[in-house]
Amino acid sequence: MKRGNDVRLLDAVTIKYGPVEFLSRFFLEADEFIRSRGIRLTVRTDFDELSRLNEKEMAAGNWHALVRAFDRRYSDIDASNGYWIAGIDADGDMISSQCGRFYQWDDTCLADHIEQMMYGDSATGSTIAIDAKAARLIRGKVLFNGGTWIHPKYRRHGVATLAAKVGRLFGAANWGCDWICGALRQHDADAGMHLRYGYGQVSFGMRAPGSPWGDGPIGIMYQNPMELMAEAELFVKRSADKQVRAA
Repeated sequence: MKRGNDVRLLDAVTIKYGPVEFLSRFFLEADEFIRSRGIRLTVRTDFDELSRLNEKEMAAGNWHALVRAFDRRYSDIDASNGYWIAGIDADGDMISSQCGRFYQWDDTCLADHIEQMMYGDSATGSTIAIDAKAARLIRGKVLFNGGTWIHPKYRRHGVATLAAKVGRLFGAANWGCDWICGALRQHDADAGMHLRYGYGQVSFGMRAPGSPWGDGPIGIMYQNPMELMAEAELFVKRSADKQVRAA
C-alpha cells in the first residue's frame, strides 16, 4: 500500500484480509464505475484538510459537523489509525468524503468508548446516555465509519452509495475488523440514509449533548465484514450481468 496524502485508490489498497482475487476485482470495477461519472477517488491522511473541507461545506449548507473522532483538533487520528477517501471531480474540486478510524477493544465494547468516538480522544463533553443494544455487541477490532458526504450536484448519480461501500471495504481489507459501525442522526435514519450507504441495521438509544450533533436521538448503524462483502458481491454480479447483456 502506497502512503501519502493524495494516493489513487487502486495504488493505496493492500488486501491483507479477505479474498484477494474477488476484492481486487471489486475495487477495480468500483473505481472504473466512479471514474465513468467524472470522479476519481484518492486516499488521504491529512485530517486537517478534512476539517477545512467540512467547515467550508458546512458554511455552504451542504454538510453537517464531523463527529470528533475524525477531527484532528480533538482526536489523535493519523495514518496509523485512520484514513479518509476524497472524491475529486474533473475541475479538481473535492466533492465527496468517506472516513475510517480503527479501534482495538479486546476486553471492552463500544458503550465503554462512546465519548471517545463522539467527543474525540480528549473526551470532553457531557456524559453520553447510551442504552442501544448494539453498543454492548460491538467489540474487538472495530472500524468506526463516518464523514460520509457528497456534494449536492453529484447526488442521485449512484456514486455516493458505491463510494461509501468502497470506503468501508478499503478499511476492512487493509486492516481487518470484527465490526464496522457509524453514528446516525434520527432524521437521517428517517430518510433512509443508512440503507443508501449499505447498512441494514440501526440501534437507537443514545444522546450526546456535548457533541456537534446536539441533543437529538442518535443511532448506531452497524454490520460485520461478511455483510459488507455480500454488498460487494452484489455490485460485482450486477456489473457482470450488464457486460453480458452488452456483449
